[in-house]
Amino acid sequence: MDELSRNNQMEDGGAQFGMRNLLILCLRRWRWYVVTVVVALAIAAFYVKTTPPMYKRDASIMVLDGRQESSALGKMLADFTDMGFSFSDKANVNNVIAAIQSPDVMREVVATLGIDVSYTSPGTFYDATLYGKTLPVTVKFRDIDEDETASMTLKLLGDGNVEMAGFAKNGKAVDSEPLQCRVGQTVHTPLGILTIAPTDYYAKAGGKGKRIDVRKSDLNSATGRFLGGLSVAIGDKKSTILNLSYTDLSTKRAEDILSAVVDTYNEVWVKNRSRVSNSTSRFIDERLAIIERELGNVDTDIANYKSKNLVPDVEMAYTLSMERADKNSATLLDLNTRLSVARYIRDYIADKANTNQLIPVDLGLENDKIDEQIKNYNAIQLERNQMIANSGRQNPLVHDMDKQLAQIRRAIIYSMDNMMMSLSTRISHLQNDEQKTNTNISANPTQAKFLLSVERQQKVKEALYLFLLQKREENELARAFNADNTQVIKSPTGSNAPISPKGSVIMLIGLVAGLALPTAVIYLLEVSNTTIRGRRDVEGSVTAPMLGELPRIGGGSRNVSQLKASFGIRQAVGGECRIVVEAGSRNSANEAFRIMRTNFEFMAASETAGSVTMFTSAASGTGKTFATANLAAVLVLGGKRVLAIDGDMRKGSLSGFVGNPNKGLAGYLAGTYADAAELVCPYAKCPGLDIMPVGTLPDNPTELLSSGRLEPFVDEMRRRYDYVLIDCPPVNVVADTAIIARNVDNTVFVLRAGMTDRSVLPDVEKLYLSARLRNMTLVINDVACTEEAFGTDTGYVYAGRHL
Repeated sequence: MDELSRNNQMEDGGAQFGMRNLLILCLRRWRWYVVTVVVALAIAAFYVKTTPPMYKRDASIMVLDGRQESSALGKMLADFTDMGFSFSDKANVNNVIAAIQSPDVMREVVATLGIDVSYTSPGTFYDATLYGKTLPVTVKFRDIDEDETASMTLKLLGDGNVEMAGFAKNGKAVDSEPLQCRVGQTVHTPLGILTIAPTDYYAKAGGKGKRIDVRKSDLNSATGRFLGGLSVAIGDKKSTILNLSYTDLSTKRAEDILSAVVDTYNEVWVKNRSRVSNSTSRFIDERLAIIERELGNVDTDIANYKSKNLVPDVEMAYTLSMERADKNSATLLDLNTRLSVARYIRDYIADKANTNQLIPVDLGLENDKIDEQIKNYNAIQLERNQMIANSGRQNPLVHDMDKQLAQIRRAIIYSMDNMMMSLSTRISHLQNDEQKTNTNISANPTQAKFLLSVERQQKVKEALYLFLLQKREENELARAFNADNTQVIKSPTGSNAPISPKGSVIMLIGLVAGLALPTAVIYLLEVSNTTIRGRRDVEGSVTAPMLGELPRIGGGSRNVSQLKASFGIRQAVGGECRIVVEAGSRNSANEAFRIMRTNFEFMAASETAGSVTMFTSAASGTGKTFATANLAAVLVLGGKRVLAIDGDMRKGSLSGFVGNPNKGLAGYLAGTYADAAELVCPYAKCPGLDIMPVGTLPDNPTELLSSGRLEPFVDEMRRRYDYVLIDCPPVNVVADTAIIARNVDNTVFVLRAGMTDRSVLPDVEKLYLSARLRNMTLVINDVACTEEAFGTDTGYVYAGRHL
């Protein structure tokens, strides 16, 4: 049979398996579910008991900006946004989230709270975490560095004494005898100097004999571990409220970590903002000192010149002689002020002494590009200085940032040069215009011109001086009101119920797993089973008539056999072959053989002599002998004369019913015995049933069957009995069956549910269509009662009992 036919057979059989059939199979095997559900629930309960509970605490903060400030302080700070302080909403919320979740902030929190040292107490199912009210003592490791680990065990002895043992450093045990000391005492141990200090809850949390396991983690790993429990998310896209949550074994520790994270972030933010303010203040003070000296010199020059030359008031001279110069003077004043500020900032940047200093911001340059460059430079400079403080100047990132700062500094100088050139050009144009005006008033004395020029310088310096004084006051005001960047909306709170493990959810998962596992096994067993299961599997592929179905004797499970068959493993045939037909019995086996007898009598009806029928199969172990013996017995119960012949002279299974005598069919065919009737043995347990045994198993059964004595023997038995049943070897395995088939009227082909593969059915169909076996009918043996689930429509119901 080709592979395509085999695949079609398997698909046809698998199509009969649906949800209803699966449900029936599952209900039949309810004991599986009881066992798996109990085991799964036990495992789930054990997991719930042995898993430490995790708790969650939530907090909310608002990132402040100018629009959100309602207090006097907020309004005042909002008025000074030109000083470089921005309170952005959405644009900076993500930056705040990144800053809060940064390792630097968490490192500071771990160091501040001292949670790099953990305390646990052994429990029945898991180690309990000690913190807050449950922690009686704390241990301070004085000689253990931040990048080292250490562990030890404490045992409270009562009366303020404690015993230390189990010392380990950097994962290696340290040999030492247990040490004892008093609580609050500093002692020398194998881990260096330790201080065991009592907490405020020592009296309540401590108890005699209580064991505490102490473990100090290195700061980096502790930071990473605690950072993993923190999450920050934006509460609403239209607001600047951030929701912080922390998951931990201790509710108190989770609350403390959330509070410390917010406080630490605010401290860092205020510190960074103060650095910018301090740098701006230093720059303004330096500029004011220089301008004050220059302004004093100009005032002295004007006073001396007026006193020497008796020059009248310059303003009066200008009012009388040059009204047009007013506009030029105002413009020149503004341009010279901006030019001076630009020159001061340019000199400050070019000065190598200020290379790593912050550049003053918002000094009235009125150039957005330069202001943005200076802000970017200050931000990178702050980050560089912080990185140097944390990792030193040898960090490659510091060198990269120095290069970046140098490039930005050159870009700023270039922009300042362009701006100064532009201002100088405009001033030059105005001065030319002023020169033309001065030419038109040639009547003014030379002294007036000199005073005009000197007083213009005086006004420029006075304006610049007043401008810097104003900026200094604004900067000092901002420094005085250096408020936090965030406001706590909701303090850390949460339920005391653990978020994990969820007992109900885990038990539900256990229940589902307990129900799903046997269902999956049953489904896999059935869909992978390629053997026949009942009438419908056979009728879909073989057109030969069905003589009957024989139920499984004893009701045992066939799941293991099906599993072996699905992987191509042929199951061994065992068990006792016996006659189960009994007079007056109405069990499933007896009723099945009565139905088979009725069908058989209709098929084997003959008007001349007795009917001769042989039983064969595709392979051994299908129950041919069982079917032959029991059909013969039920025919006898019906008042018929029946002879059962053991035609399988290679095994002689049927001969076992009469004790395997030495005389039998083999001796008759060999010519040893002349009268076949003398070799027939009556079966004592079933009066009226005669059996022709094989006798001594011959070495040449095929030659004996072909000797010519078989046909006369069959004819003689046909005249003596109503029915002659011959138990034959499997067809196509040996030639014996083909020789016997020449002398019979009918053939019963025995299939076995759970053993005969569906791929054999096309071969059976070919045998039927080729008529090599006369009047072939089918018997399916070992059909389980559950086979009705596969649509066999052969559920036997007699005497209120399902068969």
